[in-house]
Amino acid sequence: MTDPETTVERFGQGWKVTIPSSESVFIFRNASIAISSPHAEIAISHRGKHLFRSTSELGLSNRDKIAKTAAEIDRAHLNGSSLDGPTWRLSTIAAVEAMLEAESSLTGGIDLRTVAPANPSNDMLVSGLFPAANTILVMPNEAGKSTMARALALSIVTGKEVIPGCFPRITGPVLYVAGEDAFAQFHARALDELSRGSKIDHRGAPYPIVMYDTGGRSLARIAAGVAERAIDAVAVILDSHQALLGMANDSGIRDRDSNFWSAVDQIGTPTFTLAHPNRADRMNWGHADGSVAGSDVNQDRARCRWQGRWKDDDDEPMQVFRRRYTLECKKWTHGPKFPPVSFSIDRFKANGTEHWYTSFQESYELSRNGQTEAAQPKIGRPATAFSETVDAYRAGAKTAKDLADALGISQVNARQRLSRFREDLEEDPV
Repeated sequence: MTDPETTVERFGQGWKVTIPSSESVFIFRNASIAISSPHAEIAISHRGKHLFRSTSELGLSNRDKIAKTAAEIDRAHLNGSSLDGPTWRLSTIAAVEAMLEAESSLTGGIDLRTVAPANPSNDMLVSGLFPAANTILVMPNEAGKSTMARALALSIVTGKEVIPGCFPRITGPVLYVAGEDAFAQFHARALDELSRGSKIDHRGAPYPIVMYDTGGRSLARIAAGVAERAIDAVAVILDSHQALLGMANDSGIRDRDSNFWSAVDQIGTPTFTLAHPNRADRMNWGHADGSVAGSDVNQDRARCRWQGRWKDDDDEPMQVFRRRYTLECKKWTHGPKFPPVSFSIDRFKANGTEHWYTSFQESYELSRNGQTEAAQPKIGRPATAFSETVDAYRAGAKTAKDLADALGISQVNARQRLSRFREDLEEDPV
């Protein structure tokens, strides 16, 4: 018998070897090609039927054991159309040799003279905001980062503009890695609201948004699995950086952060990561530089980094909850920094229904201190909600909008305070 032909292709961080003549498929994960004892985790299937998965050394004697096991299980599952022992032996040897050759050739490198350079047709996923690189958006919690990420995903899978001025340049499937809040029904509801507000039929999109629940595991632990799921995706959303970091071990925070970015590199698909600042920056966001919480590894390894600032600007008469944003590019490794991106996110209900709409609209650029100046922490004992409300009321902030602007809070919160403290405020001399 002659050695069977093989087809080898990348499968996440592993390899998929197909033997057309025997209709068998070998998937190799976590391969080590050490000369003394090469080994890998192997998954074998025949005619689309999974046979077994096992971690094994790949010496000649072990290849015979793998082939014997495959033949036995194949016979049990496909009695009458199973492969015989010699065919399984030749297929196994050919598959292992093909994988070892492919894995060892990784050291060959790439001749950059032959690589097509980045150009306007392939260097951006979403114009002006999401380059085809590892990108990170830094904002404090509850600022609206996930809504922006879903807007980018919706834009990429539909090919339509969702964030004003940010056009999808590449379309395709998106993988949404939910390290936190991995409840599909709430993401689905948010997409429904966004689709209504954008007048886009997301259910009829040509490509899917696939949510992957990490089950509380760090990205470093699941990098190979994410890479396999990202094979057909054009973008991966990582929500959020802190949830996917995992615990710092004895080697410290710097190694923990390095493991995260090494996992991002293993994915091999452009990523958009949502991240939080450290506590000190969060309390003084108007003057912060937009750094990610943790070590400087996070600033070094991200290729593109955005800092988001915001300002609540509800339209009470129209019952529109509005938050204005400006995203400022703090880093872009491969060229001049991108211009700021400004927009508002409006949420409202349609008349006579209970359906919420989420809509991205054009907006003006916010100054660096525009949304947080009133809320900057003061020296000394922090003010209570009651005392700061009374002070603002005495100064003339007697409507929800004026109070919200004065204290840097939402108009919903301002209305609640005016109602809660109404008797005290009315008795207080102005």
